[in-house]
Amino acid sequence: MKPLTRLYILLLSVILSAIISGCQSDTPRPAPENTTPRTVLVYMIANNNLGYASAHFDLNDIAEMEIAARNGALGTSRLIVFHHSYTDAASPRLIEITAQGQKVLKTYTLDKTSASEEVMNRVIADTKQFAPARKYGIILWSHASGWWNTGVDLHAKSPRSFGYDNSPSNTMSITSLKNVLTGKDFDFIYFDCCFMATVEVAYELRKCAEWMIASSAELPANGTPYHLVLPYLMKEGADCSQAARTTFEYYNDRYNPSASPRENPDAFGCTFSALYLPNMERLAECIKGIYASKKYPVTEYATIQQFAPQTGRWDYCDLDDFICHMDGIKGVAGEWSSYDWFESALSDVVRGHGSTPGIHLQNTFTVNSHCGLTTFVPRSPDDFDRYNYRALAWYRVVASHMF
Repeated sequence: MKPLTRLYILLLSVILSAIISGCQSDTPRPAPENTTPRTVLVYMIANNNLGYASAHFDLNDIAEMEIAARNGALGTSRLIVFHHSYTDAASPRLIEITAQGQKVLKTYTLDKTSASEEVMNRVIADTKQFAPARKYGIILWSHASGWWNTGVDLHAKSPRSFGYDNSPSNTMSITSLKNVLTGKDFDFIYFDCCFMATVEVAYELRKCAEWMIASSAELPANGTPYHLVLPYLMKEGADCSQAARTTFEYYNDRYNPSASPRENPDAFGCTFSALYLPNMERLAECIKGIYASKKYPVTEYATIQQFAPQTGRWDYCDLDDFICHMDGIKGVAGEWSSYDWFESALSDVVRGHGSTPGIHLQNTFTVNSHCGLTTFVPRSPDDFDRYNYRALAWYRVVASHMF
């Protein structure tokens, strides 16, 4: 064989080998199995009086998370905190809590409020990039005002809902929160803030997660006892009912309205609920039917259980107590009534709830009725103009049938 022919055969062999190798590299390979069972993101907007140097409730809660981590509560799951602090407001950080302490994953320079859709979306994406897992949960930590649907995207005279980034104008509306959390694969949403266990919020977020944990009333400033609760939330199969129960029992065990606030700041009451969101559709249809039957309005507004009575606006009324105030709702004794249907649907949503005998915080009152969900009780159709209530899905599907 001539030398040129041998060179030609050698080159041909190399080319064919490269082609075969290239074809093999294009073959899809199965992705490696994700061995992290769960990642929980704590979205902590503490650029407010909760993070003041005289308070540092954010640092106290992070310290409790570190205790949980050292005690093995995280297992092989990962706990990520977006910490927008008051003392370092210009440089929020994404940190990981581990048994060895804190690890900074990213430092942000924000051009928008941390209560905006853009920033929360960015933080969630970063969290999933740094800590991919089989399951995800989110804890929303800050001030909050329930169904009030007035944030940075839906302005009103008194903007409020979730979050408080240095100003009441920098909050996130409930409809914006729904936009952010939809499709993010969270199986629970835990509100470590006040007033979020409203039927309006639960219905707005019904497709964002399987479980929602929240309070009907104000929460004590110390909020969730993370060192006790995280063992139930960090597991791949999170026990949301037990997490809610643990927070409630922590405050119920310390309940003493005559105690000194300085000596025992955890003594003044708490409510908590575990809500199973897939069943919100049935509850909505049931209440829609009650409203459409024209059993509303009621006359004895003053006797409905409220969870912020000092406002005088019936923004957070116990849902069950409100329904019970409607004329003829319980029907004839011995017959299956509209109230029976409602009670059955409510129990399918509220899988656990608890309340101390009273709340003695900014709003001071006795708790005579607590079903685990509150609702806004309007006096006339004009009341629906407040705080962009008409933009809520609950109004369009249910409350619009009241009058």
